[in-house]
Amino acid sequence: MKHIYFHGNDGADYCLIFFTLTNGTDFEIAQFRKVGKGKWKQEKMNPEEDSIKESGI
Repeated sequence: MKHIYFHGNDGADYCLIFFTLTNGTDFEIAQFRKVGKGKWKQEKMNPEEDSIKESGI
């Protein structure tokens, strides 16, 4: 698993979590957002649907 943390332009902190598949491909499984000293909240996402839209299938 890989965790990527960054500070967004909107002032919130973000965490993206990826699994690395056996073929070396990173697959995003979760996104979290935190504002200030608040708790991490999982963002709603559907990577399969987003991939279909991008590929035009």
